[in-house]
Amino acid sequence: GVQTCALPILAEKLDFERRNSECHQQLGEIKSKLSHDDENRKKWEAKGKEIANHKKEFEKWQSLNELIGSGDGRKFRNFAQGLTFERLIQFANQQLSSMTDRYLLVADKDAPLELNVIDNYQAGEHRTTKNLSGGESFIVSLSLALGLSRMASHKVRVDSLFLDEGFGTLDEDALNIALDTLSGLQ
Repeated sequence: GVQTCALPILAEKLDFERRNSECHQQLGEIKSKLSHDDENRKKWEAKGKEIANHKKEFEKWQSLNELIGSGDGRKFRNFAQGLTFERLIQFANQQLSSMTDRYLLVADKDAPLELNVIDNYQAGEHRTTKNLSGGESFIVSLSLALGLSRMASHKVRVDSLFLDEGFGTLDEDALNIALDTLSGLQ
């Protein structure tokens, strides 16, 4: 009777040990998967940081490309010419303000390398330089020439000034303004 009673207990013990062994094996597999998952997470995190750094670098170069980059150098050339043009306008406006308080030169917003004037006698209206009268056009041209001369004089001495035939066609007021400006250069 004792032997027959021990068989089911022995069978249960063997079954328990088998299930226990299977559980330990599954636990080992799960721990291995978790360890592998942790390694993958660390790799992905490092890759994510690397991608973020590359993205920052790309955005910097993309921004520079938008500002100055193009295959033929046109964007950079326009950018550099725009800076020089703005400086020329500043010097020309300094000369222009000594001749008249009516006009102020500005770059055209739609075509940055073209010139417009602000007409203070017409409520600050922006006008193209193409519709200035002969005398007005001469004064603006003179201020640009003197502004350009001033820009160049930082590196080169300018001893000559050439005036075209438009000088002789000026009305009395424009002629007086031009002569006063030129005599003030000495």
